[in-house]
Amino acid sequence: MDDRQVSDLMPEDAQAVRDIQRETWLDTYPNKDAGITREDVLAKVEEMSGSEGVSKIAQKISQDKTSRGWIIKINGKSIGFIGVEKTKDRGVIDGLHVLPEYQNIGIGTVLMQKALEWLGGGEIKLDVVSYNQKAINFYKKFGFVENGPTENDPVYFQSGELLPKIEMTKVVI
Repeated sequence: MDDRQVSDLMPEDAQAVRDIQRETWLDTYPNKDAGITREDVLAKVEEMSGSEGVSKIAQKISQDKTSRGWIIKINGKSIGFIGVEKTKDRGVIDGLHVLPEYQNIGIGTVLMQKALEWLGGGEIKLDVVSYNQKAINFYKKFGFVENGPTENDPVYFQSGELLPKIEMTKVVI
């Protein structure tokens, strides 16, 4: 049996967050139909994983009081994380990433439950890549519904392609 540990994200987890994000992006985002190549994704994650990108994450974790996050480790290895933000109007799931080899064993569910519990009631939104049907189906299990395309926080690749995203929302009473 694995030794799962969920803990609050700390500034020292910033590198692990970027490493997990890098692996999940490379596994999920290359898409021929969208014109997004593995090279596009690799260039973007390398840009995000530099010292400036890691420092930005560490700073957000330590200073942003409207945000919260959790990281999950198995036997000491960081394998997934979720980041959320709460404003007076709504909650936002900023990102949920689980290493590919640890998907479909309940890790995402543990993290999502933690986030939804902290966010409480009201409207909760998230953005998901439009062709990531696996993630869309996962969010639907938690009551999220698709609202259509969004260009919130646009991600452009070196090829000029835009990562296509849709917004999903859920209302908790």
